[in-house]
Amino acid sequence: MDPVFTYGVSPELVGTDAFTGALSRVAGEYVGSYAIEQGTLSAGSNYTITYVSKDFEITAKALTITADDKTKEYDGIVYSGFTVSYSGFVNEEDENILGGSLTFSGSATTSTDAGSDYVITPGGLTSDNYAITFVNGTLSIAKATQEITFNEIPLKHLETDPDFNLDATSSSGLVVTYSYTYTAATAPAEVSPAGFVNLLASGEVEITASQEGNNNYLPAEPVTRTMTIESSDATIHSITINGMTYDTPDQEIYYLIDCNNEQDKVEINFETEANATENTALNFEIEIPASGIYRKEIQVTSQDGTETINYHIIIEKSFSFDDIVIQKYNNVLIVNNNPETNGGYSFVSYQWYKDGVLVGTGQYYSAGENSDDLLDENAHYSVKITTEDGEELQTCEFTIEKNIQATLAVSPNPAVKGNVVNVSTTYSPEVLSTREVVITNISGEILYREISHENNSRVTLPSMLTTGTYIISTKAGGITLSSKLIVQ
Repeated sequence: MDPVFTYGVSPELVGTDAFTGALSRVAGEYVGSYAIEQGTLSAGSNYTITYVSKDFEITAKALTITADDKTKEYDGIVYSGFTVSYSGFVNEEDENILGGSLTFSGSATTSTDAGSDYVITPGGLTSDNYAITFVNGTLSIAKATQEITFNEIPLKHLETDPDFNLDATSSSGLVVTYSYTYTAATAPAEVSPAGFVNLLASGEVEITASQEGNNNYLPAEPVTRTMTIESSDATIHSITINGMTYDTPDQEIYYLIDCNNEQDKVEINFETEANATENTALNFEIEIPASGIYRKEIQVTSQDGTETINYHIIIEKSFSFDDIVIQKYNNVLIVNNNPETNGGYSFVSYQWYKDGVLVGTGQYYSAGENSDDLLDENAHYSVKITTEDGEELQTCEFTIEKNIQATLAVSPNPAVKGNVVNVSTTYSPEVLSTREVVITNISGEILYREISHENNSRVTLPSMLTTGTYIISTKAGGITLSSKLIVQ
């Protein structure tokens, strides 16, 4: 609205004369100079007015343009929805007279990262009628949320499923990392931070997928999945007997106690798949009170119950040679086959060894048929024996000492044909079941033979014998004893 235009008069009007009307100006509302005209101003007919014109100045009005503060969640897209607020317009229509275009400069026009320090700087707005003052705004980009997609992990089988990589993803596209926990004594699996899974044993593992966020994303809510591993492994992985370890042993595990070892128990420990079940403790002892065979069965059942394997542990404590072998006459070795005195065994086969070489397969081993065929004091003797149950035992090696001699005595000698002579020997009771008495002539022709199971026997000389010299001999357990017999 224009002010009231005023004016000066020279000279003053006369008396009570007065002006009527008013000054006016050239039309126009924009900033600029407009001539003030005489308009309807008049002093009446008594005066001739000389009018001196002046200009009316319209100056630019102060206008404040403020960039509106903006907030958004990070989405990777350059923000373009800036707005401003105006303070100082004369009327709403004046908004339409702003020349130029509304533009914004500064980092906010190109940055896409989350933050709150982006300055919005308005500029490029002009108007002939307003003196514009710009006020900066702030663009705050909040960190975006993200979600993890982590599917359930299928049941794994230790023996058939390969190691694998986990495949969790984040909606942000950022790399997911993994951690894991378990309650077993040892880890059923190993999981790397990058998600590689190494299956080790049956059991359960809790695997957590995480994404810790960055400058643009908040941390994701972790997602945990349970991985279950089953196993059909019923094998013994290793077994240790008296400090000796057997890896992946056969189902029959044989251990021989050294001949010089006097221990009376054997310590055994073994390892299986972590969650397999066994019919015995993983660590136990077998009592070995005496020489012989001792057995223990270990039954292993797989974690999933589909497999069962039986293992047979056979512990043999070798017999000392003199525990089961009897030396006779310096040339005979005999296996004691009496269960009452040999530990309760009944033997059915024999293998005699001299310095590691097989030399006989009977209950008796004889150095020779004659009394002067003697056992070798420098040799090492042993025997393997098989029981009626099929168990094979063995003795430690042994060296003999000569200290026994079998004897034969015949009386009366000389003797008369048809009469009785006494034949006395010193065979041990173990061999008497095979004792026989034989009479031959000097040429070796058998003239008389009888079986006698006693060391003392009475022999009636055959009437066919003539006066002369004969040989009377006895044989038992591989030992032959001979003596001359004179018949009168």
